[in-house]
Amino acid sequence: MTVAITPITQSSSVKCSTIAMIAGPLTNLVLSAWGADQIHHYLVAPDHLRHLWNAWLSQRAQVDHSASDYLKTTRSKEIVADAFGSCPPGYLNALAKLGAVAKRAELYRDLYIVLSRGGKLARLIQHSKQIDDDAIIALSRLPDDPHSVEVAENLIRRKSEAGAIRELIWIVTTLRYRFPQLDIDDLILNSGNPIAEIQKIVIGLPFPDPPWTATGNLKPVTSAKDLTAIAKEFDNCLAEPEKALEASLAVQSGRRYHYVWEGTQRVLLSFSRFGDLGWIVREAGTRCDAFMTSTTKSDIQSVLAMIPQVCPANGGYNCRPITVFAVD
Repeated sequence: MTVAITPITQSSSVKCSTIAMIAGPLTNLVLSAWGADQIHHYLVAPDHLRHLWNAWLSQRAQVDHSASDYLKTTRSKEIVADAFGSCPPGYLNALAKLGAVAKRAELYRDLYIVLSRGGKLARLIQHSKQIDDDAIIALSRLPDDPHSVEVAENLIRRKSEAGAIRELIWIVTTLRYRFPQLDIDDLILNSGNPIAEIQKIVIGLPFPDPPWTATGNLKPVTSAKDLTAIAKEFDNCLAEPEKALEASLAVQSGRRYHYVWEGTQRVLLSFSRFGDLGWIVREAGTRCDAFMTSTTKSDIQSVLAMIPQVCPANGGYNCRPITVFAVD
């Protein structure tokens, strides 16, 4: 994209808004380098060239008019090397995929970090038609060990969001150190689908101790295997692998716990942590979303009233079908 403007016929306010739109977070540096009388050279330059200049400017706290002369007369690879110390393969081509508007200063350095590492992730970026800003920032902050690279590459190919990449890498790293007997590295590196392998590992972990022990007919569900079995029996969404993973992560993080009511009518209850105060009933459901009888509801309320950690008056369930376990 080439932005064409005619400075002579445009008002100062229009010109300033155009500069701010194109130069974005680097507007002040751009104006310092080109000045109001030469800014049109920056605005009409091809996108890849502006990003090259932006990359160099992003590493400076301040510049003067001599900067524009340097940028216009210096070879591209030398400009990159001057900004970051070297020019890794693919950096100049990657700049051409960033669109028309200047990026945040850290993105230009993060892109340099990813490409200078080389390997699979660098090649993935080099061959991408478009580059996602958040993905670049996430990749630059990841460990560069082989198992992290395998997971990140798989997630990028699935077009996962940057937050999901960071989360799963953290899970893998934590599992590796807490459960060395699982041989996480070998499981991931030798798997055709490392994401599915991670899901199996997480779902197979024992749950933390329940917030309270069995009370009357209210029994804690102490493993993902048991939770999935109950979900299949009740014919609800936790029987699906992705939902089972989400539920397991919620329990592992201390945000949720599940109990089953072993009365005449079986009920699956989900409790959410309410800060440091205790727990509230989030949702409850019966087999195939059948109506919860008034007797069952009354019996459950009576038991909850005996548990000081739980708010017994919480309206998280009632006598009607409920879709259970919408995990936060």
